[in-house]
Amino acid sequence: MNIVFNEPDIHVSSLIEVADLFRSCSEKDISEEEIEIKTKQTNDGWESMAFSEGCCLCRVTADTKAYSAKLCVYELLKEKTGHAPAWGSLTGVKPLKLMVKLFEHKKSREYAYDFFKRNFAISDEKLSLLFECAQNQLSLLYPAENTYSLYIHVPLCLSKCSYCSFPSAVTSEGSDLCEEYLNALIKELRAVTSLFPRQTADCVYVGGGTPSVFSSDQTRKLLAEINSFCPNAKEITYEAGRADTLSEDKLSAFKEGGVTRISLNPQTSKDETLCAINRKVSYADFLRCFELARKTGHSNINCDLIFGLEGEDRADFFRSLEQITELSPESITLHTLCKKRTSDIDAQTHDKRSEPIALYMNEADSLLKDIGYIPYYLYRQKHALDNAENVGYAKAGNECVYNVRMMGERQSVLSAGAASTSKIYFPKEDRFENVYNIKNIRLYIDNIDSVIEKKLNAIKKLTGL
Repeated sequence: MNIVFNEPDIHVSSLIEVADLFRSCSEKDISEEEIEIKTKQTNDGWESMAFSEGCCLCRVTADTKAYSAKLCVYELLKEKTGHAPAWGSLTGVKPLKLMVKLFEHKKSREYAYDFFKRNFAISDEKLSLLFECAQNQLSLLYPAENTYSLYIHVPLCLSKCSYCSFPSAVTSEGSDLCEEYLNALIKELRAVTSLFPRQTADCVYVGGGTPSVFSSDQTRKLLAEINSFCPNAKEITYEAGRADTLSEDKLSAFKEGGVTRISLNPQTSKDETLCAINRKVSYADFLRCFELARKTGHSNINCDLIFGLEGEDRADFFRSLEQITELSPESITLHTLCKKRTSDIDAQTHDKRSEPIALYMNEADSLLKDIGYIPYYLYRQKHALDNAENVGYAKAGNECVYNVRMMGERQSVLSAGAASTSKIYFPKEDRFENVYNIKNIRLYIDNIDSVIEKKLNAIKKLTGL
């Protein structure tokens, strides 16, 4: 669909994002028609109209010019395709930020519901989920003064999952590449944290990739460094996502090194799917590692599941969810499969499956809340099947603070590692600036001194240090 919109202060790309919501859920061809969107201000707000060949096809009113234009595209395509994506015309990764702002302005639940309905046409179920997540994370969102979050990126894996779109390298556990990368990583960590001597990290997240690909000795080395420059961290999360990288000794190394939360991520309990997505483990391997994690003293375990994996249907997903809940981990994160251009799954081959994944996520939400898990963390991605979301659930008191802070953007997040991003927050203006690291792992290792120099200069320029 060719969208014509002649308002200079609104990007047509934001309207195309709304149109993209329908491409994966409609059999009807909506690509050929040219639509012109016109807006005008009225006593009720901003009115937008969609025209094709001189005929007015749709007319909507919303609070702002941008909201009304996007809602107009949404309502038009809903009419043409017969499909109504559950998130309405709301696009973007972080819908919680808008809900939190309403909380901060002391708006009532009724006002918030009316605002999102009027401007975005969100379904009742997603609106309720959004409200609950915002409410449940408020106590975690705002950091103490002179603190930051620290993200440590390890883009190394034993094998690359077919759905993964992140830049990463395949290597063996504890390999020479692991050692080289670890040494460069520690060097950068020391430099970045020394830039803010009067501030401290209150939560640390070691992610990837598969950071548990480090050997037990390498893991102890990294955690010793983290504890040396983050002595006051109240939360240290370590992604130990794959059973083929774990042993009792390594799980003990996490515990001894001050890790307070680990992620053991089966993604599914169906062995055929694990093989198909290139995860060379079985569900029995995951169960063995979960038992070892409990044995070595881990009392805050998260488990990830993915809805929409190739070859799986509703029954497969809910079987996995039931088996995971029987283990009673402290948190469960539900992801919707996201088809991206840089993964082995072609992002442009949109899934035409008949299962309404967004509705099944609603069903999973009810199931988890009934057994004591609360939703506290939510984000969305482009190319997610059925325009569905990713949600973190936890037993009260076991929420991941880093996840809330990173998505909530009320605290600086310093990062280290190839392809990582530091987010520098400016509280007076309530804005942030990104500082990006080089993506190529080999170039990162070989040029670590210049990588550090470039990064420190960028941060200093932003902050005036």
